[in-house]
Amino acid sequence: GVWVWCDGWANDRGSGRTKGVAAMVMVSHLHKFIFLKTHKAAGTSIEMYLEPFCAAPGRVVKERTKAVVSAFGVVGQRMHGGHPELGGAFAWQNHSYAKAVKQELGRDIWRGYTKLTAVRNPFDRMVSAYYWRNRKEVIPDDQPFAETRALFRAFVLSEAMTNDAPIVHIKERFIIDDAVRYENMLGDLTRLGARLGYDPAATALPLTKETASQRHGRAYWDYYEDDATVQSVRKQLAWVFEHYDYPTTPEPVVATTVVADSPAGPGGAVVKAIGR
Repeated sequence: GVWVWCDGWANDRGSGRTKGVAAMVMVSHLHKFIFLKTHKAAGTSIEMYLEPFCAAPGRVVKERTKAVVSAFGVVGQRMHGGHPELGGAFAWQNHSYAKAVKQELGRDIWRGYTKLTAVRNPFDRMVSAYYWRNRKEVIPDDQPFAETRALFRAFVLSEAMTNDAPIVHIKERFIIDDAVRYENMLGDLTRLGARLGYDPAATALPLTKETASQRHGRAYWDYYEDDATVQSVRKQLAWVFEHYDYPTTPEPVVATTVVADSPAGPGGAVVKAIGR
């Protein structure tokens, strides 16, 4: 197959195999968790929140960091330099494939640690991905929204965004034990503190990679005008709809609760219609 880079991850197109590492993973040996970062679900903010529990006490958390491996855990490389050399030594980075992380950590740690990830309303996430892909472009304030929506539609139908399936699956088996919802990040991270034994007061949740200003006040559901666009999102991010209770149409959401058998747990997060 042909190896290609796309948004910081490597893929052997058509083979389903991983090579080296996809592009940040966090591992805490003290609290026994592995955070597998997905795209456009505030993963960088969550990584920075979890970082104090994955490194030596006193480490200063910064948005950019090289990989740090210690007796406390692993802090994957984040926003630092280019991509690892394909075929080289394993490099701890974000957006790592689950298969590669399992192979590097070993079966005992993989089985004994809680696997975490971040999720977000797929329709909102797709709008965020569109603006992140075009973040270097300045959108005129007077650009007709119909034009913006047409460009977004073309982006969705091109299926250019990674669906993160290799990050949360191994051989088509979903391997995530718990998740942080974008819509309830602080609440879920506090809940996880009780489950995993870390102190939420020992860290903070920063805001990074903000793109909401590019939307000029438009809600994510405003970007969907036909069924083809909606169906494409359902197809590309099918695993999110399957394992989490996000609505299957991009309509305004007042509130909904996590289903009892969801990885987020019974009585979990409140999902609010917000965008970033």
